[in-house]
Amino acid sequence: MAKADITQYQSLYEKLQVEKDNLGWREKDFNMKNNIGDVLRQSSGVSDSRIRDLQMEIEKQIDSRKLIESIWKKYQENLVRKRPPNKKELARKEEDVVRVCANGQTVHEFKLEK
Repeated sequence: MAKADITQYQSLYEKLQVEKDNLGWREKDFNMKNNIGDVLRQSSGVSDSRIRDLQMEIEKQIDSRKLIESIWKKYQENLVRKRPPNKKELARKEEDVVRVCANGQTVHEFKLEK
């Protein structure tokens, strides 16, 4: 082998080493970007799952609130009587003497004493 051939092979070897290093860096860069993409996909999946869980919890809370409101409306008006209405009062559709509502108390005096 001639000296010229040896220097040519050495320069080719050095170029191959540089290309190998560049290829190694590109491979590391590619792997890092791949890993970042995986992390982003996983975190996106976790956040989507958490969002679904929170939406279900909000719907449960809304349903619970609606139930409480319906019960509250049912018991919002309490009638106060000393005795149940008799047949004549039912026929005349008379109101009770005192009605207690959520916003206050109303007194209906429809009977007058003589």
